[in-house]
Amino acid sequence: MATTATKIISRNQSFDVRKAFDTLDWEIIFHVLRAFSFNETFCNWMHNIICLKDVFKHYDEYSSQPINFSKSNLYPRVICHARSVVLANEVGLNLASIPFQHPGVRIFQGKPKKMHFRDICDKFKIKLATWKSDFLSNMGRV
Repeated sequence: MATTATKIISRNQSFDVRKAFDTLDWEIIFHVLRAFSFNETFCNWMHNIICLKDVFKHYDEYSSQPINFSKSNLYPRVICHARSVVLANEVGLNLASIPFQHPGVRIFQGKPKKMHFRDICDKFKIKLATWKSDFLSNMGRV
């Protein structure tokens, strides 16, 4: 069953209807784009988007681990904002920026600074304070 298929259910019947996007021959589309004088940069960019979609589709099919696009983000680094928005919309990802918090770890770009480790240091201080009190007897806590 295709990942982008639409199911039509009627009484006791179920049909798998493939969307037109699943049956396009992209090489013909790129040939037409070049024939209409779209530059090679644009064609390569569109080709990369299609390849990225195929990677996600094949990963889902072969691993049985579907990607939840509503919880997935795109973190562009070197492309302009307008292109980032188009790419995120085409692939179906949310557009986000660095730095961000991944479960328990701050993800950042560049040389580490004190601010990047503040959360970890604060958590460590709290843990250290509770460990100190665990080693004291009830009389020592008074």
